Amino acid sequence: MITKNNLLTEYPRISQSLLPKALQQEEFDFVAENIDLYDDDNDLRNFVDTFIKKLNEALKKNEAVEEIHDMFKYGVKKTPAAQKTTKKAKTTKVAKPRIEKKKPVKPKTEPKPRKVKPKTGTEVTEFPLEVQFIKSYCGWDGKVKTKTQVYTFIKRLQKAIAEKRIRKTSKHAKDIEYI
Repeated sequence: MITKNNLLTEYPRISQSLLPKALQQEEFDFVAENIDLYDDDNDLRNFVDTFIKKLNEALKKNEAVEEIHDMFKYGVKKTPAAQKTTKKAKTTKVAKPRIEKKKPVKPKTEPKPRKVKPKTGTEVTEFPLEVQFIKSYCGWDGKVKTKTQVYTFIKRLQKAIAEKRIRKTSKHAKDIEYI
C-alpha cells in the first residue's frame, strides 16, 4: 500500500502501462515537486490524498486482474492452503495449462456517419459580467434578502474585481462602484 511517506520511492517501480492517464508520470511529477507543501496547503493535501487513494485502487484492481488471469491460465486458484504441501503427499499435482482455440477475426467495418440535425434554436448573446451583476442587483428591488445572500453577492463582485474581469475602464464602472 502506498502512503504519503513512501510515494516518492514506490511510484517509480510501478509500470506506467498499468495506470490510468490521470495517475501517470506528469501528475506524479507535480505531486513530487509540491509534496513538501503537503501540510501547508489544504487544496494540495486533498489533491495528494486523492492521487494516493486512486493509485492504491488502480494497483488493487490490477492485482485482482492478474489473480484471475493466473486462475484461468493454470486452472487453479493460488491460495495459501493450495500451495502448502503436507508431509504425507510429497508430490503435488499441477494442472495442465488449457489450450485455447483462437476464433477467426472479423474485419472491422467503418462506422456509419451520424446525421447532423440542423440547429433550431436562436442564438443568445452573452451579457458582459458587469451587466450581469447590475441586473442581479436590480432584481433585488422590493425583495427581502438574507445576510448570506448579500454576503455572497458582494464576495462574487469583489472576486471579479480582484481577478480584473471587471475593470475601472468599463462602461458600467460607475454603476458597479455605486453597488
